[in-house]
Amino acid sequence: MSAPGAGFHYPPQHVSWMKRDVLLFAHSIGCTVDELHFLYVCILISDHPFVPNLALGPAFKRTDQEVIDFYSRSSDIPISGVPKFDHRRLVDGQRRLTFFKPLSPSSHGRAFEVRSKVLGAYGKGNAGSVVETETVLAERGGDEYTRAVGSAFFVGQGSWGGPKGKP
Repeated sequence: MSAPGAGFHYPPQHVSWMKRDVLLFAHSIGCTVDELHFLYVCILISDHPFVPNLALGPAFKRTDQEVIDFYSRSSDIPISGVPKFDHRRLVDGQRRLTFFKPLSPSSHGRAFEVRSKVLGAYGKGNAGSVVETETVLAERGGDEYTRAVGSAFFVGQGSWGGPKGKP
């Protein structure tokens, strides 16, 4: 028997990023003096690698260049077969990133999209619920660049009768 919500696909989202996004992300996660190449070199060298977990950012940012409302954006599409969770009481779980192709510091001139689906939702009693997802960053109609499999823990939102799932 599959877990509630398993196989639910969110609509594909068009995404983009600029060198500014790469620089802000590297700075915001605290790149040290030994990692300044993540901050400076990507401006000068177009194929320079950047902090790998930035690949998760476009799923939240989409194509916006302004500040976004994370909470409303994260909960705007309900998962079929699963209660609506309060994203203000969410703790990010684990993430496993797989890279298939290198990403450049800017998506300029190319069309990317994020495709996300739910792998399962699990009730953990009074403690909360876990939702596992898979998110793929790909060129529209083309190659996959990254795949992230991860989980989110919704604190105090687990008494809905869902399966316990993985420990």
